[in-house]
Amino acid sequence: MGELLPLLTSDEHTVCALVHDHSSGRLATEENINQVKIIRVPCYGRLLYAPISPAFPVYLQRILKQFKPDIIHIHMPNTSAFWLLLSSPAKKIPWVIHWHSDVIGASPNKMVALAYYLYQPFEFQLLKKCQLIITTSPHYQQSSTVLKAWIKKTRVIPLGLTKQQATLSDKNKDYAEQFWGESKHRLLSIGRLTYYKGHKYLIEAMQYMPESQLIIIGQGEERDSLQKLIENLKLTHHIFLTGKLSNSHLHALLKSCDIFCLPSIERTEAFGLVLLEAMYYAKPTAVSNIPGSGMTWVCQDNKTGIHTEAANSKKLGHQLQKLCNDPQCYIKLGENGKKRLENLFDLKNIADKTINLYKEMLSIAG
Repeated sequence: MGELLPLLTSDEHTVCALVHDHSSGRLATEENINQVKIIRVPCYGRLLYAPISPAFPVYLQRILKQFKPDIIHIHMPNTSAFWLLLSSPAKKIPWVIHWHSDVIGASPNKMVALAYYLYQPFEFQLLKKCQLIITTSPHYQQSSTVLKAWIKKTRVIPLGLTKQQATLSDKNKDYAEQFWGESKHRLLSIGRLTYYKGHKYLIEAMQYMPESQLIIIGQGEERDSLQKLIENLKLTHHIFLTGKLSNSHLHALLKSCDIFCLPSIERTEAFGLVLLEAMYYAKPTAVSNIPGSGMTWVCQDNKTGIHTEAANSKKLGHQLQKLCNDPQCYIKLGENGKKRLENLFDLKNIADKTINLYKEMLSIAG
């Protein structure tokens, strides 16, 4: 949403964002970025992935009083949004909920599943109170069990990407080339190193791709186990875990790869924004065929990339090798992906759709 907010501002519209600051400072910070007022409220760690931000309701009430919004745009899942239910001023304002994903995946953490019994009533009240709900793909709109009761309220507005391309210096290009070395095929994956991202299966798939190099960008709780798996499979010369990278290094690797892979194994991967980054550089994408996930809507099978069987290392390896063996095919898929990005996921178009949705909300609210 950071890139979208400035596009929502105009002579007619002003925007203010109240967000979590994942630092433990004592006071919230305020700044204006591209005519958008950003207020970051400090957090004190997380409880079951949810930020602990005791000052959030205080700043919420302050913003409602000072900014006097006509619309409240809520991003879910988000426990801090529940404070709206206790705010009399907020209840008088139309709400839209941006539904990024359901809380419960196919294989939920047991503690998260238990906590959801407490979370769900507040989630229900938010959904009941709001005028409209945004989902990021038609696939997720239709597959969400939570949203079934509110399907008439839902509208599809995908995530988007700006057209401004990062300028890559010769130094950054050299950085990427050192990573790739003399490998014949270059595979890239970007994402948090967590269970549902499916990196384990992508690493195992590399056993069937002896001429390929795989780079995985990201950090997370699975890093040590993934590194151990790489070593056990004797693939240390073919797979690299980079950890977190600067934007310039990340874009250098994106621009120089052959194929981008997102091997997620659950519909917790609701959209896959990083797919748009790959499509921007005209890279074919390989995604797991997860029913209900927006990944398979963003990436069109045999048009802009390929759909692969989730959690099946051998089939994944064979499918990727087949694609690597046909450069003309994967170059064409990448070109198609860039065209799809420009036609469907341009951020200016997304901003226009969002503003039109706001107008619809106000007409519903009367």
